[in-house]
Amino acid sequence: MDWIAVETQAVYFSGTNIWDDIRPYLDTPDKLHYPAGNRRPDYRSSGAKRLAPQLSAKSPVMRTWGRKVVVVVDESFFDSLTKLDKTADDFDNAEVIWLIMRFNDQMNLVVDRVVLAELGPSIDVLQSTERMNRADFEAGLRQSLWDKKSTKVHDA
Repeated sequence: MDWIAVETQAVYFSGTNIWDDIRPYLDTPDKLHYPAGNRRPDYRSSGAKRLAPQLSAKSPVMRTWGRKVVVVVDESFFDSLTKLDKTADDFDNAEVIWLIMRFNDQMNLVVDRVVLAELGPSIDVLQSTERMNRADFEAGLRQSLWDKKSTKVHDA
């Protein structure tokens, strides 16, 4: 029997109630609906908290058995990662096979691309973040605090 391990990644969402985004699918299930309002997929948390530990636990076992781990994610998730600089040169040397999916115009899920990688660099991209300029961070923090303060003034 020939087989591989497949790992799919669900994504956390930040923002308002998830049911606000599920209801449109009840009316038009054949259409792709992006989250409305302040909801957004939280790829960084999902990858670092969920996928990286799964790969760390499963990939070494699969490697000793002579098997691969295939990670199935959508293109938005993969594109949110820092660049995977070190890829494997061929299938035999890969420990992790990234299968990046997307929806086509007919709303069918299709393979967008395949990336062959080693375990270490795969975990690195899941756990790393791109550095942010301190001034930009503090400006965003000030704006966020100002927005909360303004909301409380209007609510009063």
